Amino acid sequence: MLTEERLTTLFAQAQQAAAHQNWPEAIQLYEQAEPLAPQEFRLPNNRANAHWLADQPEAAWRAYRRAIQLEPADHRPWRGLGNALRDLNRFEQADRAFAIARQLQPSSETAWNHSQVLVGLERYGEAWALSEERLAVGHFDYHRPGPYWQSWAEALEQPITIWSEQGFGDTFQFLRWLIRLGDRPVRLEVERPLVALLEEGLCWLPRPPEVVAKPTTPAPAACHGSLMSLPHLLGGGTLTAEAFVAGPYLRLPSASRPVHTGRRIGVVWAAGRKLDDAFTAREYRKRTLPPEALEQLLRGLHRQGFGPVNLQVGPDRDALAPALAELFVDVLPPDADFLAAGQRIQQLEAVVSVDTAMAHQAGAQGVLCHTLLPWSADPRWLRERRDSPWYPSLHLWRQGPDRQWEPVIDHCLL
Repeated sequence: MLTEERLTTLFAQAQQAAAHQNWPEAIQLYEQAEPLAPQEFRLPNNRANAHWLADQPEAAWRAYRRAIQLEPADHRPWRGLGNALRDLNRFEQADRAFAIARQLQPSSETAWNHSQVLVGLERYGEAWALSEERLAVGHFDYHRPGPYWQSWAEALEQPITIWSEQGFGDTFQFLRWLIRLGDRPVRLEVERPLVALLEEGLCWLPRPPEVVAKPTTPAPAACHGSLMSLPHLLGGGTLTAEAFVAGPYLRLPSASRPVHTGRRIGVVWAAGRKLDDAFTAREYRKRTLPPEALEQLLRGLHRQGFGPVNLQVGPDRDALAPALAELFVDVLPPDADFLAAGQRIQQLEAVVSVDTAMAHQAGAQGVLCHTLLPWSADPRWLRERRDSPWYPSLHLWRQGPDRQWEPVIDHCLL
């Protein structure tokens, strides 16, 4: 076969493997193709993307650098390099890589990625301003179209509509900025499972928001915008001191402990299982405990005299092996909403959770939560710290560079 034909075949096969999230095969095919076109930067750049989505940031970093050597004026390898450096916890270098990418070609997606690293560097004012460019990212699906925040400053007494964005954890995290709205009337549109919890948990505010499920076809609103835009509009870094000055900002009545013997700790071992998208599938894999790590955690809790309570929701709970299911002494009902989960965790001594919505909910409610983080944790958790810049009740336990869960769980159980 001629070189050009062979190259075309390998490239097509690699793209097909990537479309099926078969990253090892995609990487191998790109490696075979690169010697056939040694000056084509897109081949190492595509291989780098596959390494990154396979959660191999070191290999991705090397491949992006190769692509940049071949074509330093293209913004895409620089953006990829920034993502790889972020996953290597080299935030300062990632900041520079993203800045170069944006200088070469302004991009809303690059700006959004850059803003996350700035959060990790605690440069919050810059981060919140830059993150607003995410609203122009084409593949994000927003509840309401722009323009946003029309008449925000002029109509202080007029109702405003604020809607949730991204995941449940982001909603819990950014609810704190509602405190700064004071007496301003707010309609808060969120996913239906959140409605009862937020109605109850935010009723302590001077003027509680009207909490409603997101309508399928939203009616026009004179002034509306995303909950995640409030930090840019209202200022503040993490707003933690203000949000927790008189207690947690998501407040449920103190619940009486259920009648049972022994001490109880809730357990959530899997992150959001969104496998259709390559990025969210990667996040699921790296944040979720494998069965052997979950067994280590559950048996360790039993040795210390705790009864594990299964707080997991979704298909990971359904797929739990019977031998592991038997290690739980209690379980959250499968039809429980976030209010029921919130009431339950306030009856527990603590929660152990991976980086998923439960960690944020526990933190927002002021419940003690031991949060298990992967080596390449989201920049919002900063680096190396054991305490959380967002939630005083969270204790952070991090993987080392070996990305093994066993030592993390050992340290958490001490």
